[in-house]
Amino acid sequence: MRNISRDQPGFAPEGVNECTMEPRQFTFPGRHDAHIFDLPGGATTRHPEETYVRDKGLRWFHGVIICIKDGRPTEFDIGLVKMLEHYRVPYYVVQNRFQYACDGSGVDVDDAKAVKDLAKVVKTGVLTALLDGGARADYGRIYMINSRKWEFADGIEFQEAIVADVKAGRADELPPGATGATDEPLPKKTRTREHLL
Repeated sequence: MRNISRDQPGFAPEGVNECTMEPRQFTFPGRHDAHIFDLPGGATTRHPEETYVRDKGLRWFHGVIICIKDGRPTEFDIGLVKMLEHYRVPYYVVQNRFQYACDGSGVDVDDAKAVKDLAKVVKTGVLTALLDGGARADYGRIYMINSRKWEFADGIEFQEAIVADVKAGRADELPPGATGATDEPLPKKTRTREHLL
């Protein structure tokens, strides 16, 4: 996302096991006025779901990236979307490495139309799961990407959505008289995964 390779300073570690144990702040190359935070995954013994949102202060973020796997948001992911909707925090439900889903489905990763068609199918399934879980959910907030090749699938749209949200500002930064959080009660369970903005 920050166009930094493994051998450059400031690379965020990644792996199959938990890599991020404490929140870590990163800046964008040449931009010290915008920060991204890598947070530990939630719903673990070290980062329990019951206190995750409060402990990490997610309602105060200007945006949250929820990383899903295999087009299936967990109950934890759905709870997080509901909480973010309640507090009007922009969110992005993202499946990275979507090229592997294409490979597994027999879709040629160089066929942009076929990739987009598969992305629509997967995103529709994600939207259905979010709605079935009680989120209001927005199809336009679901992205299939390859973070090492932004032109792939929904990568450009994802980046553009973040920029648009940052330019628009948070709902709680709107002028006086604008509405803030909804009057609906918070969901009892709030959950998330990894790599949050």
